[in-house]
Amino acid sequence: MRNAIIECAKKYDADVVTFTSASKFPADDAIFKIFPEVKTVIGLGFRVLRGAYRGIEEGSTYYQYTTMGVENMEETVMPMVSVRLSMLLEEEGYSA
Repeated sequence: MRNAIIECAKKYDADVVTFTSASKFPADDAIFKIFPEVKTVIGLGFRVLRGAYRGIEEGSTYYQYTTMGVENMEETVMPMVSVRLSMLLEEEGYSA
């Protein structure tokens, strides 16, 4: 299952996929409020394109970072990976 998760996440543009035991989180963490029976937490990482910083570095414009570096990732790329992984997990009988 681990390899299927990594393959799916990378297919939909996650750059980093990690797994950790839920026991590493404090007992009052939000993950236990959402899924009290959670055993494994999947972490996903996404790169912000280097060009999004250029206007900030040059002092000419700042909007590329917020529109492409943050909003596009949070509203387009990251949700697609999350939904696809959730679908994969639920097809295998897990709650996601």
